[in-house]
Amino acid sequence: VILALLIDPHAAPEPEPEPDSETSAPTPANRRNRAWHGFVRAELVADAGLLPNVGVGPGLVGGVVVYRTTVELAATYLPTQSIPHGTRDVGELRMLSARLGVCQDLLQNPGLGPCLFGEYARLVGRGSGLDPARDVNGGLWSLLLAARVLVPFGTTFAWMLELGIGLPLSVAEFTVGMPGNAETVHETNGVVGRARTGIELRF
Repeated sequence: VILALLIDPHAAPEPEPEPDSETSAPTPANRRNRAWHGFVRAELVADAGLLPNVGVGPGLVGGVVVYRTTVELAATYLPTQSIPHGTRDVGELRMLSARLGVCQDLLQNPGLGPCLFGEYARLVGRGSGLDPARDVNGGLWSLLLAARVLVPFGTTFAWMLELGIGLPLSVAEFTVGMPGNAETVHETNGVVGRARTGIELRF
C-alpha cells in the first residue's frame, strides 16, 4: 500500500458517501417526528341528554395532526330508543350527528389537552299507537367542550379517551296529541354529557 501511494498518491480508496437523509427510506423515528400526519379512528360514543335514555353507538373520525394541534371531522350514530309515557311507549327516536372541531395537546406521550367542537345532531323518530302514525325529525346545534387523553402504541396506532359536556343552542321536543292540545313526551336537555373512546390508525 505504501509503495502504491508513492507511485500514485490518488490510489487510496475514497470513503463511501453517507446516505442522504432526504432520499433514504423513512424510518419509524422519522415518521414519529414529522410535522404532521393524518389519521382515522373508530369510536364508541355514549351520550346523556339528547335521547330519552343514555345512548351508546358507533362513531367514525378522520383528521390531521399538525405539531400538537388536531383538526377532525366525525360522524356518530345512536340507535333507536323507545319513548315511554305513562305505562306505554308512544314513539321511538334515534340520532345522527356530525361534528367538526380542534384539540390542542398540552402534554405529549401520552397526549393530554382540551378540545372544542361544533356539532349538528338530527333526531329522527316515529310515533307508535297513534292514528295516523307520523314520522318526526328535528335538529339542533351544540358546542362541545372536552378533555382528551391519547396514548400512542408505536407509530401506527393510538388509544383515545375523551370526556366532555355539550351546550345545545336550542331544544328539540317530541309531542303527542292534536295541534293546540299537544303534550310533550320528550325534550332534549340544556346540558348533555358525552364520553368517547376509540382506536386510531395513523398514516
